[in-house]
Amino acid sequence: MPGGGLVLIYSDITERKRAEAQIHAARDAAERALRELQTAQASLLHAQKMAALGQLTAGIAHEIKNPLNFVNNFADLSVELLDELKEAAEPAVASLSDDTRAEIDEIVGMLTGNRAKIAEHGRRADGIVKSMLAHSRGGSSDRQSVDINGLIDEALNLAYRGEAVEIRVRDNGAGIPPEFRDRLFQPFFTTKPTGEGAGLGLSISYDIITQQHGGTIEVDSTFGEFTEFTTRPPRFRRAGTAGIT
Repeated sequence: MPGGGLVLIYSDITERKRAEAQIHAARDAAERALRELQTAQASLLHAQKMAALGQLTAGIAHEIKNPLNFVNNFADLSVELLDELKEAAEPAVASLSDDTRAEIDEIVGMLTGNRAKIAEHGRRADGIVKSMLAHSRGGSSDRQSVDINGLIDEALNLAYRGEAVEIRVRDNGAGIPPEFRDRLFQPFFTTKPTGEGAGLGLSISYDIITQQHGGTIEVDSTFGEFTEFTTRPPRFRRAGTAGIT
């Protein structure tokens, strides 16, 4: 005031603060209800999908199981027929030349091996169907040990390109200096101290892949990061070379 006094004005905002708190609480409750509703909808949609998948896989299992049984049963029967064929043809085969008998034995052996593969993959297909059923029920499958070498062998039987198998091996070591790249496959070239390496490993590998099998071998390396060797031996035997079987 002009005379030096003060005028204080008080306003009671208790009701306003209470109303704001109620609004905030209502908003939080609405947002929480919306999230719960969205979660419930997602769960319901997932349950519906899983139910549909369960019905589908059950039908698939029923439709596939019967052909699989025929495949496995006739594979076993083929082995018995092969044995009977060998026994019945033995007198006639004995009169053939050694090369012809060896060729017949090889073919019979291949047929027997094919039968074993058919049975193996029949069991594998059955396992896949069971896994689909377990997944559709929402359960978790049991963990078990796996033969990594066996898986790699299986992959080699399936993964082949234009008629070649591609095998890549990469490390995370120090890499190869650029000045050594052109000398890697030369006989007796080594960077190891005297007495610790003859420098023949890569040279022999190169000879086996390129000369004996008619394939290729390549190297990719970044100094200080990695080295990767890529070999591509032919999947099938070529004239004058060995094949990968």
